[in-house]
Amino acid sequence: MKNLWKRMGAPLAAPVLVTLVLVTLIFGTAIGAQEPIPDNSEDAWPAIFGETAEVRVVEIETFVTDKDGQPAIGLNADDFILLVNGEPVPLANFYAVAEGQARQSPIVANGTEAQEEPPLETPRLHLAIFVDNPHISTANRSRLLSRLRELLLAERREDLHTMVLSHNQPQEREFEVRQGLTAVPHEVFMALEELEKSNASGPRYVTELRALMRGLDQLPREGAGDRDATGISALDMQTRALIPQVHSYAEQRRAAVEASLGSLAQAVDLLAGVPGQKALLYVSEGLPRVPGLPAFEVLARRMEVLGIPVRFNADSEAARYDVTVAMEALAARANAAGVRLYTLDAAPNAAARRGSAEFVSAAAGQEFSTFDEGNRRSTLGFMAEATGGRTAFGNAAHSDMLNGVFQDHDYFYSLAYALPPQIGRPEENAGQQEAQNLEVRISDELRRAGYKVRHRRDWRPRRADERLAQHAFSAVLTAEQDNPLKITVRPGTPTPVDGAVAGDKDLMVVPLMVEVPLSELVLLPEKSEHRARVQIVVAVRDEAGRTSEAANHLCPIRVPNSEMLTALGRSTVCGVRLAMRTGRQKVGVAVYDELADVVSTAVLPLEILAAAPPAENTAEPANAEGRD
Repeated sequence: MKNLWKRMGAPLAAPVLVTLVLVTLIFGTAIGAQEPIPDNSEDAWPAIFGETAEVRVVEIETFVTDKDGQPAIGLNADDFILLVNGEPVPLANFYAVAEGQARQSPIVANGTEAQEEPPLETPRLHLAIFVDNPHISTANRSRLLSRLRELLLAERREDLHTMVLSHNQPQEREFEVRQGLTAVPHEVFMALEELEKSNASGPRYVTELRALMRGLDQLPREGAGDRDATGISALDMQTRALIPQVHSYAEQRRAAVEASLGSLAQAVDLLAGVPGQKALLYVSEGLPRVPGLPAFEVLARRMEVLGIPVRFNADSEAARYDVTVAMEALAARANAAGVRLYTLDAAPNAAARRGSAEFVSAAAGQEFSTFDEGNRRSTLGFMAEATGGRTAFGNAAHSDMLNGVFQDHDYFYSLAYALPPQIGRPEENAGQQEAQNLEVRISDELRRAGYKVRHRRDWRPRRADERLAQHAFSAVLTAEQDNPLKITVRPGTPTPVDGAVAGDKDLMVVPLMVEVPLSELVLLPEKSEHRARVQIVVAVRDEAGRTSEAANHLCPIRVPNSEMLTALGRSTVCGVRLAMRTGRQKVGVAVYDELADVVSTAVLPLEILAAAPPAENTAEPANAEGRD
């Protein structure tokens, strides 16, 4: 089958799902394995003819606060101007949420004012607490998690579902699900408590940083020393020897930062398929936008003071380690998935860090921490600002962060604009579309009164394969299912993989039957038959937390016109064969009816047992001489 899945970021852990082969069954009768459908085949998705009046809109959740930082209530559509790629666009829809209650407001369109609508249903809030262990110390983590537990227990909300995630290894991009989505505060409390007790990998770059600071402190504060005939002094050699150490430190930090950003991207994918509002609370001591830049700055200043005859520019040396592109990609990914990022800096202010044991001495530590604080916090600020979230620095602000997440859910304005006709369904040509830059402006009167506005900064249509993969991952990791197509998933009998190589003896082929009632699908009439356009995505997670890459398959469905009346009372069954490792597994399945633009998800827990060894032949050999 044509594999539509393309990784958007770093790969996940060693895949559990090894191979997939699609078998299509119509009305319960096997018709055999389907050969791959070439792109130029007439059996690939056929063109759709006819007129449609579909209007697709993009919704922007906008948060407005007054000069005291309190939610602004009572605004209407006339108070806002929406710009897309710098050009004003009319609002296709507008509603306000206050105290958790949503009400649509009238919009003047073509000279006619719409009628006031009844209250709308407010979506549930899904909150993921993400703790980045490689970028937070044990002490700071303990203090902050303790505070979060108190706030969560004090704030009991029926519309809140929370999960707890942690990134544990600085060179890996996986995260661990400490607690799946739950509405029970005590379960979140226990997960945070267990996380607090666990061993924190901590910032492993500290060892190299200490050695670097020690080398810088050993340099004299002034004077270049005596030079030999070549113009090189012992101090010159001592200083130049520190340059590769700084690069080594910067490379180590960049690898750790990129791993954290990759892990965050996977967490965004996890939330993407979850309905309702989605917020990710990122807990760390910050991520440097340019890893190593503070160390380069300190070294450059020392070299300048000492008059070292080496051309050394801190910005140029550090530029190769800049992670701005990866950071921007994460923000765009979150905006496409509708996930707001809230960032907490658990580190004390620079003044409190100067001269700490982390830096070995007050001299180098003071210079380094001054540069480092802005470098770390700029990334946290950008991620929050670009996605419409919030950021908090310092202990006083930490207490207000969770309340800020809840406030954003209870008070906001929804502005929507219609997509241009040439865009059509975003997922059909999303690969060729650039992100649309968004800007929401408030009226001059509100702006002069000190009102401020927050919102996500861009929108990019998700490809169909992205959206399906995110639904499958969300299903397998959260166990939440949304099943409008009424699909069912049934396992078959596992069998050993033929020709399994050494080390893969625990692989078993597991057939899965995905059944979809034909009455729930949109069937496209053609000359002699009706067709449905269905895709299936499967993701697998094992008991060790390893997650497969998602695999996308087409499920061709054709019904002869003469059988349509009886077919609508039946189901189509698409068979998927998985090569899975023995043990407990969880399979997430996403089924997409493209014509209806509807996705269904289902979760199937499995326990795969190893094949029994062949029975030994214990019968005694027949005695030919004793036969009659």
